[in-house]
Amino acid sequence: MKPRYRSWLAWATLLLASCLIVLIWPQIDLWVAQQFHEENGIFPARNWVWVQFSHLWAPRLGFALTLCALVVIAARWIQPARVLRGIWRKSLAWLLVVLLGVGLVVHEGLKNQVGRPRPAHTISMGGAAPFIPALQSSHLCQRNCSFVSGHAAIGFCIMTLGLWSAPAARRRWWILGTLAGSLIGLGRIMQGGHYLFDVIFSLVAIWGTNLLIRQVWLHWRLHRLRNT
Repeated sequence: MKPRYRSWLAWATLLLASCLIVLIWPQIDLWVAQQFHEENGIFPARNWVWVQFSHLWAPRLGFALTLCALVVIAARWIQPARVLRGIWRKSLAWLLVVLLGVGLVVHEGLKNQVGRPRPAHTISMGGAAPFIPALQSSHLCQRNCSFVSGHAAIGFCIMTLGLWSAPAARRRWWILGTLAGSLIGLGRIMQGGHYLFDVIFSLVAIWGTNLLIRQVWLHWRLHRLRNT
């Protein structure tokens, strides 16, 4: 089986397994969140240095990398010979996944549409909203809601830097991105900002965006080769 087909199979397996777990045991999210909650809305990990650091700096670093990518792409367009092809391709991949994956899918398609209240906003953890399982929509939150995690999505975007690399390099970048997103997502869970499956489906969204962009690019390359 070709590497890209294995990647799609692994992604589909993760998506299917996640959906089945949520449908069979929807309370798993609430149970995990409650492990980090003491009482009256208190999440002790909110004061931990690394948790505060990842919450504060993940979006800032994501913005900085996006700005750098824009500069590289502009420089490549103005003076192509001065920008290495590998750096330009990584910059283009990053920009595409941030715009389509984080911006369009994660924020506009999910966070602002599904309406899932965050753990800290639920009744059992000091808030006023009922618990809403993953994959269910509600009107209890209007914008920037819990499903899915935007902070974790920024970490998962690191896998994008291997988008157009050889299979071994893509696998290394995927591992690095998955670890980064999972660590940032863990911090948000510990803060009461997200549920476990907010983070898992954030991985599904960003990984799927990567695979789709690469698939389109491969078809475009094949089309060009056939017409040259």
